[in-house]
Amino acid sequence: MQERLGEFTGRGTPSAFGVVLIKLRNLAQIRASLGHIAGDRLLHNFAKRLNLATHAGDLCGSLGDDSFLYLIDRDVNARAISECCRRLAQELTLEVNLDRSVVQIIPAIGAAMSPADGADPVALIQAAQQALDTAAANGKPFGIAFAEATGSLEASSQPDASPSPERDRAEPSLINERDERRAERRQRVFKRGTMYLRQGDAVIDCTVRNLSASGALLRVDIYFAAPDRFDLLVVGSGSKRAVETKWQSGNDIGVQFLEGSE
Repeated sequence: MQERLGEFTGRGTPSAFGVVLIKLRNLAQIRASLGHIAGDRLLHNFAKRLNLATHAGDLCGSLGDDSFLYLIDRDVNARAISECCRRLAQELTLEVNLDRSVVQIIPAIGAAMSPADGADPVALIQAAQQALDTAAANGKPFGIAFAEATGSLEASSQPDASPSPERDRAEPSLINERDERRAERRQRVFKRGTMYLRQGDAVIDCTVRNLSASGALLRVDIYFAAPDRFDLLVVGSGSKRAVETKWQSGNDIGVQFLEGSE
């Protein structure tokens, strides 16, 4: 794909085109917990979904072990590319059955545009990577690098505001969390924790940021959509407890301990 990108940038007369970098956020964690064969199957399923999400004749291919590059050379403007990223973020988030586990694939997306963000393949990929990293750090589904998009299109990189079961669940509870509308105050802590998903088939490390007898605030390094219920082990507590997800905002997850799980 870098060679094909070089063909675009090597044209005699500079022309505008978009570069969209797409990565699997949680591939390394899935391989670590489920093995490389399961990771390869997940990557294959993701590639098939990406092929369905792009238009026939578009130039799209792999770039490294966990990355894909999508080149856009029609309707090349900041808003169109931003909307393309939004659509990809929605269509490429999916669940895959891997043996006894159901694993959620979550893409990380960054976009750049030539010639505004660079005139050679390396510069364009770096710009898209930086946009991707910034978006991921802020809990956003995608990021855009081109300068003309930073003003009026800044809101486009926010999570989609259309109704969804996950968002409907998250927003009211998030207000309750921030307003501290709970029966008891939580103690601010900084402890390591482990999230066990689907009967322990998938394991995700987290940090426990505050804690009470009824619940906790967790923070994960890489964004993923938390399931409705899972088991939580706080290092030093000695046992796992079943929890229910009450809200999620980016990498922060508010959970409530379920009765009888001590």
